[in-house]
Amino acid sequence: MNEFDGDVRVAVYRHFVADCKAPGADEIAAVLNVDPEAIRQTFARLADEHVLVLVSDSLEIRMAMPFSAVPTAYEVIIGEKSWWAN
Repeated sequence: MNEFDGDVRVAVYRHFVADCKAPGADEIAAVLNVDPEAIRQTFARLADEHVLVLVSDSLEIRMAMPFSAVPTAYEVIIGEKSWWAN
């Protein structure tokens, strides 16, 4: 994994923690001040490396372990925030 991919990975996790949902490429692009296409390409690479799981036929994030973008049987609640886990 190159440095940029690592930065994207960290930004994805920070977004999950802060917003309790998966980020889109546009959101991560805004945070890192880069073109959204660069983020989409990185999402694809991270999926190939089994770092992210993407929605079928899409570049939307379905899972960034331990976070899930879709409801699961495992909900983690801390204070006012909650996340689905895998």
